[in-house]
Amino acid sequence: MKRLLSLQAKLIKDKQPEVRQVACAKLDQLATTLQQLQQNNANVQASQLMSETLLPLLDSLAVDPIQNVRVSFSATVVTLAWVIGKEQAMKYLLPLIATLTKDEYYEVRNNVISKLDLLSQAIGVNSLTQYVLPVLIDMSKDPKWRVRHGIVEKSHLLAQLLGVKVWQAKLQPLLITALSDHVYSIRECACEQVGLICNEFGSKWVVDSKFLTQAFVIYDTTTNYLHRMTCLLCITEIINKLPANVTLDPELVDKHLLPPIIQAGCDEVANVRIAAAKNAQLLLNGCSAQQKSSIQTKLQPLLQKLILDSDVDVGYFAQRAIKKLSQ
Repeated sequence: MKRLLSLQAKLIKDKQPEVRQVACAKLDQLATTLQQLQQNNANVQASQLMSETLLPLLDSLAVDPIQNVRVSFSATVVTLAWVIGKEQAMKYLLPLIATLTKDEYYEVRNNVISKLDLLSQAIGVNSLTQYVLPVLIDMSKDPKWRVRHGIVEKSHLLAQLLGVKVWQAKLQPLLITALSDHVYSIRECACEQVGLICNEFGSKWVVDSKFLTQAFVIYDTTTNYLHRMTCLLCITEIINKLPANVTLDPELVDKHLLPPIIQAGCDEVANVRIAAAKNAQLLLNGCSAQQKSSIQTKLQPLLQKLILDSDVDVGYFAQRAIKKLSQ
């Protein structure tokens, strides 16, 4: 093992950037190999050997003058945490990650985010909250949309790791802000995360908290209709992320889901009315038989009106919802 690490260290210090780039790309394979050797031989101390030969050299890779080297390094460095353990990861990797998250090239920053789950498992939730969370909050304002997308995409994972109180206090505002991002892919991703988080924390939390109230603030008939479409997409994701054989909470429907659908059914933009009709059908799919009867009086007048809409697509989806209502 010592010879293997010595060879890797030599390649990392090579004068040719192409060699350093490939050496960085192989760090994850090296980590896997060392982990297997350590499991097969209790006398093998991979962590100690790495701290003596390899880990002190990693600082230079985080600031390598060649962009491709830093990209390759940022994609694999976190995997070393599995071999070196929490203490060494805190000592060697966290400073490197802090440097990489400030790199001038967005792909380097994005690579660090993509390995967030591995890092959290290696250093623990408390360390993640103390050392990494502030960095993520800063990165959520990154000028590059792919970096912001990467942060939003980890919302549900972070919710699982941090728990409801920490997530709600620290990261909920980031997800709310992402719903009005000027990049559609980020808004779409944020809507999916809203659905996952509502399912993760449960209907009681959704109803009792101000999560959806804050999320749906962007529903405004005086602004761009895309904001209203985002709210309706959130509703779609909340319903679609329901586990099998689970129906929607009646209070969640009455308080948060039904009012925007009814309001959207009267919107002046046809695409918004189409989304309202589609969501009406989804809502009925997610309700129990008893719930259907309770919301029928609220939905049916709207759907009857939409059937006669001047836009044929609105009428089509309204007809489908009416058919579902009568089943």
